Amino acid sequence: MKLLDCTLRDGGYYTNWTFNDDFVREFVKSLSMTGVDIIEMGYKSPLKGGKYRKCDDSFIGNIVGNDRTDLAFMIDAKDFINGEVDVKLLKDIVKPSSESPFNYCRLAITPQQIKEALLMIDLLDELGYKVIVNTMRVSLLEVPEIRKFCSSLSNTKVVALYFADSFGSLLPTRVKEIVGIFKETGKDIGIHTHDNLGLAFANSLCAVDNGVEYIDGTLTGMGRGVGNVRTEQLLMYYDYDYKHIIDFIENKMLPMKEKYNWGWSHNYMLTGLKEIHPTYCQRLQSLLISGSKVQSILNNIDDKDKTSFNESYVDHMELTHNKFLNKIEVAEESQLGLDFDGVIHKNSKGFHDGTIYDEPIDGALNSIKYLNETLGYDLVIYTCKANPERPLIDGKNGIELIWDWLEKYGVKDNIKDVTYIKPNAIVYIDDRAVNFVTWEETLQFLQSKGM
Repeated sequence: MKLLDCTLRDGGYYTNWTFNDDFVREFVKSLSMTGVDIIEMGYKSPLKGGKYRKCDDSFIGNIVGNDRTDLAFMIDAKDFINGEVDVKLLKDIVKPSSESPFNYCRLAITPQQIKEALLMIDLLDELGYKVIVNTMRVSLLEVPEIRKFCSSLSNTKVVALYFADSFGSLLPTRVKEIVGIFKETGKDIGIHTHDNLGLAFANSLCAVDNGVEYIDGTLTGMGRGVGNVRTEQLLMYYDYDYKHIIDFIENKMLPMKEKYNWGWSHNYMLTGLKEIHPTYCQRLQSLLISGSKVQSILNNIDDKDKTSFNESYVDHMELTHNKFLNKIEVAEESQLGLDFDGVIHKNSKGFHDGTIYDEPIDGALNSIKYLNETLGYDLVIYTCKANPERPLIDGKNGIELIWDWLEKYGVKDNIKDVTYIKPNAIVYIDDRAVNFVTWEETLQFLQSKGM
């Protein structure tokens, strides 16, 4: 059995195939020490994206050096098909293996691209690569269709024939059936699993038990949508030298997982049960919408759009979401929140007669001007006096009274807004606030105040 790690390639769907050079060096070194058989570094593609969507030979060679395991790249057949195979484009992007650090080329195809795939296999073989065909969307085919597709590849020069559980929808019984059909080709067989149903590990083991020779994994399962079977699970189960990857996972992969949030969720399980393209869920889950809203959108995708991603289902929501985030980001970078009573206004008699009767706190006026005019911050006053349910005083509400007071003391133009609602801000200045660090310290502070 050969274990292939495709973290950089499949995980690139979260990072736009951009990874720090030192990250990749440590990644390749650590995985190589475990005994992983092949590391897939990314795509060779004419499409826009980071360095690991391009996998330039010189760049990759300088990053990884020579003391490592075998390397692979993937090409997606559709990127090179425009009615027919664009041979010139393919040869412009994929140079001979003698000039490359790569040993393997994986060709990702759908069964509908078999005619073009046969030509591409021959071209890649002529360039000196060990060619592996990675067949997507097999779960959508009936047994006779799978058998017909496989027979078309029986006499090719591929070193292995993969099937991908593209929608994470396969059960072990179905995996066993598909492996049996693929084995009829006489080729080595591989499996690429996704974890929508939580069965990626079980399906991988089932495939190996039924004669599969190649198996894919990604560290912490990092991959498009829900992600894949975890490479570390396979390393441990099949008795690879797992210890070399532990620190890298803890120090580098887990922080990335927390940032990008791949992994099983009820939304991804729905996409597996209904064989919906994973990008729908990945994009929707990145927005500030509820899980029930995500499921409602997924449930209402037209059947014709389910298996291929259609931007129109999420474009409007992403635009609205990004505008909202931009407003928050700008506010948080440039805005300060100021309490009024006890910070700007002395308020020495409390509510008193409801008017704003007192003088400014010492230094308040100069500080407001300094923060706004010299440092350039937007200043927002938030105060209970602005409560719309507060009774009118002399026919004016609290906000109007505060603006009058600010004008009286010459700082009205330095204040952006007066509100009852806590604003987005980088800092809040409040005389009754507790600077929160931990609950233990907060409770100790409260106790010190006799509370």
